[in-house]
Amino acid sequence: MNLDRFILLCGMPGAGKSTTGRKLAELISTPFSDSDQWIQEKNGKSIHELFLEGETHFRKVERDAIYELIQLAPHVLALGGGSLQQNEMIQALKNVGILIFIDVPLSVLYQRLSNDGERPLLSGDQNERFQRLEELYQKRLPMYQQADLTIHVQDVNSPAEVATLIRDHIADRFKEEYSHNSNP
Repeated sequence: MNLDRFILLCGMPGAGKSTTGRKLAELISTPFSDSDQWIQEKNGKSIHELFLEGETHFRKVERDAIYELIQLAPHVLALGGGSLQQNEMIQALKNVGILIFIDVPLSVLYQRLSNDGERPLLSGDQNERFQRLEELYQKRLPMYQQADLTIHVQDVNSPAEVATLIRDHIADRFKEEYSHNSNP
């Protein structure tokens, strides 16, 4: 599929943006990239290592990487969980693509992230991690809700099922836009 706009996946850490993005790109035969992976390859450091230099520094690196990625040909792009924290970023992304929020229940996010020591904002003991995850979700939810489309994921949805849901929603949306734009 030749895209004329990016398909931009946002959501919390552990929402499955990268795994779902790869499946979606495969389904629609288009390239995929992951902003966190791009950042790590470009800087030669893990996200965790970059965070150790300060969150402000990391967010600047992240913003620059995303602006670089959206200069490429439109494709499926998985965004870092906190990449929408600046309003101008949300608008810039919506100008070049369809922003899709993958909304996953906190209990599922916690289960997915419980053994991941590489998440810089989710360290601490079990209770602290769940509380921090909930606080982070509540803080970021207003940003995620500015997405063009929200996909509500349950713990039973596989990445392939979520990718298919996104593909179907996007196909319906493009049909609607096309029919509205082609009517005299």
